[in-house]
Amino acid sequence: MKKLGILIAFTIFPFSNTYSQNYDGLWLLAKEETRAACTSRFTDDGGSQNDDSLSYLVEGLALITCETVLSLFPLLDIKDDRFDYSYWGLSGTCSINSTTDTVTCSQDKDNWSKGDDFYGDLSFHEGLLLWKANEGEKTPLQLFYRKRI
Repeated sequence: MKKLGILIAFTIFPFSNTYSQNYDGLWLLAKEETRAACTSRFTDDGGSQNDDSLSYLVEGLALITCETVLSLFPLLDIKDDRFDYSYWGLSGTCSINSTTDTVTCSQDKDNWSKGDDFYGDLSFHEGLLLWKANEGEKTPLQLFYRKRI
């Protein structure tokens, strides 16, 4: 009888131990990390720029763009692998596949803009939640979040 119990336990165990993250909770944007990742997207050029005035212009535009990005997703309130977003009159819902660690966001039907859905990958990086948001670009936007306890 004891062997039967062990056999049943080893038969059920592999199926009950599927890997998935639990992202539920309130996640606040880690502004410094996100700002640094955002500005490096615009300013990392391998040091090939020679014109200082052009580099100042690029840095200024990067700063303006990145400050705007910081206001888009200031927090993620994830419940049951879903969260809502709203900015600039646009709103929608994002769904998380916690087995593949991917995010897919769809706009609400009544939005004034009928843009494409966007998506990305989630991972943990140095204790922070990292969302690599992508809209078909080769370099995804990196958004870092800290979990509020």
